[in-house]
Parts: sequence; structure tokens; C-alpha cells
Amino acid sequence: MGELVPVVQGLPPLQTYADPAIVASSGGEPGQLAQPRDASKLALVTGGVVIGAIVLIVILLAILL
Repeated sequence: MGELVPVVQGLPPLQTYADPAIVASSGGEPGQLAQPRDASKLALVTGGVVIGAIVLIVILLAILL
């Protein structure tokens, strides 16, 4: 059980509690509301996918009927 103590004893301690980049603070004070993100790109992509799926379903129904 104690065989690794001499091996790791000389290693420098590493910081293991760093915030991931996605949740890192962008400034401001704790409790302060963040600026809203622009969702227009996501809305365009989602709308395109939905419209594409509807067109595909209509084409498949036209072929099968």
C-alpha cells in the first residue's frame, strides 16, 4: 500500500480545481446577470432542419402514394 509514497512524494502538486472554459467567468460580480447570448444562428439551423425534414417527408409520401 505504501510503495507509491516514495515515488510520488517528490512530484509537484497540481491544481485540479480549475474551471472549464465553458463555465469560466467572463467578468462581473457574483450574482450579476450575464449578457444574453445571440440565438439567431441556432434558430436558423433548427428552422432549416425542421423545414428539410418536412420536405423530405412530403417527397417520401409523394413517392409511396
